[in-house]
Formats: sequence, C-alpha cells, structure tokens
Amino acid sequence: MVNVSRRKSSRPRLANWLHEAVRLAAPLGSHLHLRVRLRGNTLHLLCETNCPTDKDEIVGAVIKSIRRSTQPLSLLTPKPPESIYRLIVYGRLKNTQNSLWVGSVDILEELNHPEPIVPNDDEQLLVTYQSLARSGAPEAIARYLSDCFNHLGIGIQAEVQAHPATDTEPENRRLWITCQCDYSPEYALLTEPLVQELRELQIKGFRDGVIRCQIRGEQKPEWLLWIDLTPPQTMLREWGRWGDEQAIAHLLNQGMLAHGIAVKVTHKQETLHVFCYPIDPIEIEVVNKQTALQVVIPILEDLAPQGLTSATIYGTINDDSAPSWVEWLPLAAETVPKLRTPVRTLAKNGNLDALLFLMQRLLNPHLSERLATGGIRVKLFTKGTILHVMTERSPALPRIKPSKY
Repeated sequence: MVNVSRRKSSRPRLANWLHEAVRLAAPLGSHLHLRVRLRGNTLHLLCETNCPTDKDEIVGAVIKSIRRSTQPLSLLTPKPPESIYRLIVYGRLKNTQNSLWVGSVDILEELNHPEPIVPNDDEQLLVTYQSLARSGAPEAIARYLSDCFNHLGIGIQAEVQAHPATDTEPENRRLWITCQCDYSPEYALLTEPLVQELRELQIKGFRDGVIRCQIRGEQKPEWLLWIDLTPPQTMLREWGRWGDEQAIAHLLNQGMLAHGIAVKVTHKQETLHVFCYPIDPIEIEVVNKQTALQVVIPILEDLAPQGLTSATIYGTINDDSAPSWVEWLPLAAETVPKLRTPVRTLAKNGNLDALLFLMQRLLNPHLSERLATGGIRVKLFTKGTILHVMTERSPALPRIKPSKY
C-alpha cells in the first residue's frame, strides 16, 4: 500500500483526482510525498519517493486522467485565479537534490485530443498555438504568451470585450490581457516584449487591446496599458496609399525577397522612382525585368498612391551603376482627379485624413518601430472652429492606480 504524506497548509494543494492518479501510478509500498508550485501558467509537481519511479507510468497516468475529465479542469484546490496550461512533473528520490526524470504535459493539448496522439515537442506545440492565437482565440493567445513569459513567474489570461457598432464606428472587439504577478515587475521588462509578441501575432478581428498588470491579492490593477493591434500589413497599406516612400518600399521588398531582389524607393514631384537591384550580385548579375515588374506593378496598382501619377522602375546593380533597363508605369492618379492632389495640399484645404497621416508620419519617423510597437496613435476631430488633437503612445507610460496617500 502506498503511504502518502499529507501536510496541513494554507497553500493550494492538488485536486483529489490528480492526487489519486499519481498515487495509483507510484510503486506499491513506496512512500510518496507530493509538492506543488504554481509559476505563471505552469504547475510544477514534484513526486518524492523512497524508491525509483517510472516517468512513463506517472506521466501516463496523469494524461489518462486528464482525457477522462471534462472541462473546466481544476488541477489545484482551491482553484487559482489564472488558468494552468502546462504541468511539469518531476521524479526525485527522498533526501536527494537532483531529479531522476522530468515530464511535461500540455493541458490544452490533452483536453482537445481525447484519443491517443503522437507526442509533440514544445516547439511544435508553440507553433500550433501561435496559429490558433492568430485566429483570435483568447485561450490560445494566453497559452502562447504564457510560454513566452513563464520564466518571469507571470500568469497570463486573455478575454475578449465586444463593442457594438455605432453611427460613426463599426462593430469591433478589444483584447484584454491580464498579467497575474506576485510582485510589481519592471515596467519596460514586461511591456515592450509583450507588446511586440502581440503585434507579431497579427491577431485577426482586433484593432486594439489593453494589458492589465494585476498583483495577486490586490483589488485594483497596478497599471493599464493600451496597445494598437492594427496588423503591420494594414499599417503599411494605409501609409502606402498616401504615397509614403518607406511604406511602399517595405511592401515591395516583401514581394521581392523570394526572388533575391531588393528595392529602394524615392519620389520627385509626381513620379515615384523604384530601383531594383540584386541582394547578392554574385548569384544574380542582372535583375530580371519580367520578374521585377510582376511584383511591382500589382502592388502599385492596388495602392494607387495619392499625388503620384507615374512610376519609373529601374533594374540596376548598385547605386553607382547605370540601369540595365527602365520601365515607365502610369498610376491611378493620372486618370483619377481626386488622387492627383498632393497630400499636403489636401491637408491645407482641411482634409482631416490627410492631416492625420502627416501628423502620424511626423510623430513616427521610424517605420520599423511603429510596426513593432504600434507607435504613437493620433486622433483628430473638430468642435466648432477648434481642431482637437489626441495622441497616445504604445507602449506608453502606464496608467498607474491612484495612491492611497
């Protein structure tokens, strides 16, 4: 008969079903002592015995019990405020320091696959949850971020807040990310990488989100941070339509990369100049004209950049050499009068969309930083004869809870 040690403690303990699963898998006659520690969204379970245990038997018993269970699954009693996505089981002999073995169980993976499946490694699972997170599933978003920030001991939850459509704005959804902490983490250490991870996911169906830092035991959040979740491609296309050189160059380089071609873009008056040259001149001596035009033309025709009536495309080796070929391309502004007016002229005439772009471009001089963090967002509206300008940076200084003193 297995002798199970149980100590009275105010700390959370294993749920009865999990405790029983481990007990039955332990060798008969052994003394089993279980210790648990919750770190972020990962539960660490130490199985300490006076004789060696088998990893496959212990972990296998846990997996079978999870598959027989129904959602929601509670691994601890009382249930912790944040979800548990991974269980790491350790086997160790009594009075020793090193583990005999370590096993990992992905809770969501086992719940979603009641039938036996081929085990996946951590990298494959992370890719799986990354794909699910991009579709906007809050549980998958939290699970993916948890893997990225578990080393900080932070538990992560994700919720969706729906905003119904109004007369001025369509229906949209806001993503809430709650970071459960035992202490107040350094602001930049958490927010900057978290914002970049969220933006790199390019989550569908969200325009913005809020990150909330919640200290365990506190009623009010430590701070709140707004984040712009507009996908990078959308940002590039919005600026590209206004004729922004960097945004157009970024879009063209995305399409050219697979062909070993790089692009530089500049404009003079109403003409956009596109220079195509090989990334590695040793592999590609001359840029293939047909290949370059097949990438450039559809992108420029789709963007229809404001104030640019034509584009001249060059195939060259470097900045100092003469082009090997030149192609002229008419743009939409040549035949569409409303696209012919320069952006600054529109802004001077009171076009708020044009003015908004110019302000955003001025406040976000580095395109790569804006794509990574969301940059500085600008909102414009008029009230009577007064123009109101609102700016918000993401990541920005947090909205800290008011002091008691």
